[in-house]
Amino acid sequence: MLQSNTRYLAGCKGWFYVLHQYVKLLYQLGLTDTVNLAYNRMNAKFQLWREQQVIMAVVNGSWDRRTAEEYMAEFKKLAAPFRGSDWAHLVYLEKWELGVPGIEPVIKELVQWCIQHKLRYVAHIYCPHMVKQYQLNRMIIDDSEVFEKRVYPNQQEAFAWLAAKGFSVQTQDFSHKLQLKPQPL
Repeated sequence: MLQSNTRYLAGCKGWFYVLHQYVKLLYQLGLTDTVNLAYNRMNAKFQLWREQQVIMAVVNGSWDRRTAEEYMAEFKKLAAPFRGSDWAHLVYLEKWELGVPGIEPVIKELVQWCIQHKLRYVAHIYCPHMVKQYQLNRMIIDDSEVFEKRVYPNQQEAFAWLAAKGFSVQTQDFSHKLQLKPQPL
């Protein structure tokens, strides 16, 4: 039994090596956008949806610039119906594993766009994590005269805060959204 498992693992290592070489070749040929797009869709880096006047998000994994750009495009589509109205954003970041520095200008641009389009409240949900907090603070302001961001270690506090600000939603638990499913190419 041990010997057959060893052969199986050796076979898996062989396939991973072939896949790794294939991806390396695509990078050398300049086809990295294709690789990143397929990778992001297969690994579902984020999930966005709208409930009443709130955009909800679950983010996952480590992000590159391409992922941030896709997120921004989808986010803006969802926020378009809010024109002229105050709205809020709730994002579950527990499974987010940070991003490359290239995401920072993209997210900063999105934050500015959101504030210009009347985003008033943002609740981030994640357990205290200094490095995650550092990168998020580099991209997202804490508050201004028209905008306020809060960080919560659990979902219940975040939902309660937004409800107190007048932004109640039907979803009160992200557990059904945490198993992000791959998106078709």
